[in-house]
Formats: sequence, structure tokens, C-alpha cells
Amino acid sequence: MAHSGPATRPSFPACAFFLARAKPNVVQDKPYLVLESVYGSGDMKLPVPGLARGIQVLNLLSTPLTANEIVRHTRIPKTTVVRILTTLRETGLVTKGEPPRSFVATMQLLPRDSTADDFERALEGSMARIAAETNHTAEWYLPTENGQVLAHRFIPPHTQVHVRSWIGEVRPWGPQLDSVTATGRAWWSKYPGPGEDLWIFGPQCEKVPVSEAGARHLMDQAVHTGIVLDEHFNPRGIRRIASVVWGESQPVGVMAIALCSVPGLADRIDGCAGVLLREVWTLNAEAKAKLQRTERRSAEEAHAHIDDGNGPLER
Repeated sequence: MAHSGPATRPSFPACAFFLARAKPNVVQDKPYLVLESVYGSGDMKLPVPGLARGIQVLNLLSTPLTANEIVRHTRIPKTTVVRILTTLRETGLVTKGEPPRSFVATMQLLPRDSTADDFERALEGSMARIAAETNHTAEWYLPTENGQVLAHRFIPPHTQVHVRSWIGEVRPWGPQLDSVTATGRAWWSKYPGPGEDLWIFGPQCEKVPVSEAGARHLMDQAVHTGIVLDEHFNPRGIRRIASVVWGESQPVGVMAIALCSVPGLADRIDGCAGVLLREVWTLNAEAKAKLQRTERRSAEEAHAHIDDGNGPLER
């Protein structure tokens, strides 16, 4: 019987979404997020509408858009859009993108919960060690409805060659089935069905179709071995190694190393994979230990509540 993925698929973690009350949409096949409470029905009055418009534009720029595209899909006057873009550029939140005359966000808004600080510190430490030991860029992806968003990256020190990507870039769930996508789909999206057109890059950067069985094999590898490696370089000269990272009770993101095409890389790939697995296992072990401490504390509190006579005591 073909494997159909994890028995229980985790929902998207709260930290995966840019802002509360956000919903997915598509602009010319480019995923973005729209704040339904800020615009749409128009029945909600905000004390600072200019701030809401700025947030709306910032979220749109998770992928590059021109000013005219922003106007077309937000109905904000172009003069206002230009002022917003100027402000966001001067504050370092937006930069010029590709293609020409487009803009892209340099960072995105993410909600924070009570455990985010500890995890973020551990995550940044792991990414810094990966970049320093492998001399390649470490990346952190979070799942959304439209794909996986690059939420954080760590460029290795003292290097002139590194991957070209931007914070907020979205990697769709298909049709390209690279290591990051295969890992994410194994846990958050879906296993391939009959007729789905998926492909990977071949040795000459050509698009090579992947059969349903081949796609399932890649996703099984992500679940059972914990790591997936791109077989070939993409047109930018990048191969990625990816592995899922767990939170206290469910997977929360994908850690990846973006391997640049440099001399001697073939002899170092196994070592890079070992560094990634070591750091992922460390993060997973810390999450498991924290979950056990939380469960133990809850059990102790429940026991104390019963002993105090404030609850039923079953014999």
C-alpha cells in the first residue's frame, strides 16, 4: 500500500501567518495576504487608516510588485501608494526588486507568542552555526496556504558567494518539487495525486517530470529519514538540503541549507547534511524536553489541586 503521509497532518502553526485575520489570495499567480478587516466590506472604521494601508502594501510585497500592480489590486490612489512606498523604502522595510520598477519587502510582520523568544534564540543560534560550519546560507521556511515563505536566513561570514533570495519570498507547493517543497508537502500540504504535473531540475537545468511514485518517494524520504537533498543545481547554481523542525507538539517549519555551486562542493555535501541534521535534532530535542516539562508541571498542578480538596478525588 502506498504511503499517504503522516497519519495526522498538523495544522499550520500560528507563527506561520503574517498577521491575524489574514487570508490568502493571488495576484497574477503571486501569493499575497489581504487583511479582510481593514478592507473589503468597508464597514469597519479605523482610527489610523494610513497605517492600515501601509500594512496592506507591506504584505502585498512578499513578492515583487510594481506601483501600478499595487494600485490595481488595492484600489489605493497611486499618489498614496507612491508615498507609502517611499516611506517603507526610507525605513528599510522595502527595497527595489526584480523585474525593474518593482518593489519587494525586506521583512514581514509575524505574531509573537509567549514561547517565541526562546525558540527564536535557539533557531538563530542553529542557523549561525550552520552558516559558519558549512560556509553556505542557512534558511528558515514557514508554511502558509499558498506555499512556504522564507522567514529568516543567515548568510555565512567572510564569503563572496551566497544565494540570491529575499525575506518574504514564497515557494509555492508546486509544480517544482525541490527539497524544501517536498519536505513541506509531506507535512503540511498533500501527497501527489494522479495527473498532477510535478518536476525537478535535471543535470542541464532542464525540467524533468516526476511521476506520482517518484514524488511520493521524495515525500516519504522527508518523513522517514528526516532529510531531502536536491539531486541537481537549479539555474541559479543552487542545490538545497531540507529537514523539518518540530515545536512542542507539531512541526513548525523547514530548515534548509542553500548550497552554492563552488569548487569542491561534491566532497562536502555529506558533511553539510550532517551539520543540518545535528542542528535540527538539537532543536527537536529541546522542543520535546520543553513539552515534557510542560506536561509534568500540568500534572503536578492538577495533583496539587486535588490534594487541596478543590476537585474530585477518584479512588
